[in-house]
Amino acid sequence: GAATTALGLTPGGIGAADAVLGAALIGVGLGPGGAAAAVVLYRLIALKLVPRVAWLAYRRRLPCPS
Repeated sequence: GAATTALGLTPGGIGAADAVLGAALIGVGLGPGGAAAAVVLYRLIALKLVPRVAWLAYRRRLPCPS
């Protein structure tokens, strides 16, 4: 997964890394539906939740204008 994202063929490794992650989850015994759901959840967290939490933390550190 890390090697596919390091190639930089798509923004954020979308597609290639998802396929590797899905294949790995199926390889350890998770069903295809569960693997797809886990990959989508991972992407939602990585691309939506983490940047928003970081932005909120950054905004809280800024001094309030008087």
